[in-house]
Amino acid sequence: MRLAGIEGEIKWSYMTAASFGPWKVDTHADGTASLTGGVVSFDPYRVSQAPLKARLWIGNHTQTRPVVTLQITAESITATLGPSESK
Repeated sequence: MRLAGIEGEIKWSYMTAASFGPWKVDTHADGTASLTGGVVSFDPYRVSQAPLKARLWIGNHTQTRPVVTLQITAESITATLGPSESK
């Protein structure tokens, strides 16, 4: 399944480590997902910390997923996300 949205962020605790959008997420059968998107901003120190969580806005709802792997350049973000923690 593919989801897409306009904005999202990577959080380290309560702090924003990165902001991105537009984005798309492809979900795999095991519950993990592949995230790609355009970088709006990021803090190099915060994105290097653990644990990180991705927060994705989908309409009026948010979806939160743990970040398993993360690659950020000045223009793009690519991540592997764990299963959704949203209820």
